[in-house]
Amino acid sequence: MLVEQINPHGMPADEVVETFHDLALFLGGSEDSWTGQLLRLIGKSDQEHQAALREAFPLTVQAFLTWRMGDGITVADLTEVCEIRLDALASAARTGF
Repeated sequence: MLVEQINPHGMPADEVVETFHDLALFLGGSEDSWTGQLLRLIGKSDQEHQAALREAFPLTVQAFLTWRMGDGITVADLTEVCEIRLDALASAARTGF
């Protein structure tokens, strides 16, 4: 059962996700919440450990990696990337892959 959330606080689509705090808020947490701690762990992890974390927290890892790629990432950008990831997960669940 997937419990991760996308933008539960209703951040405006055109808002730039500039800070770590903004990213945690987009994912339903805060900088000092469990979500914030998970984001820190993802940031410190090598690719092998990030892959393991992606198995349990696919949206959080995808959002973090997208956010880290560059400046100017908006809430709309992150939402689109996470929705694509959700669609891929749903498709894999239907086909068994």
